[in-house]
Amino acid sequence: LTVRFRFLDPDLAATIDELDFDGMEADTAFLCETYALERITEMGPQPQQIIVSIADREVPFGEPAPEAAQIFEAYAFDGETCTWEGF
Repeated sequence: LTVRFRFLDPDLAATIDELDFDGMEADTAFLCETYALERITEMGPQPQQIIVSIADREVPFGEPAPEAAQIFEAYAFDGETCTWEGF
């Protein structure tokens, strides 16, 4: 089971220009640990993977949007914490 949490940050394009990979991954890890974990504990079956994405605009799920700035990170969920899984 995989769950996805999608976030908006209108300034993401500028953030991508300013931060390196570690900085951006720190943001998605923070969202996984502080937002996603709280919500999945309330779910029935627990996921094995959590996907966190941030985009600078709303993008319909699964549709290409080359004009949008987006980042995606995957995390394994072991029942307690988020562990980064590089794509």
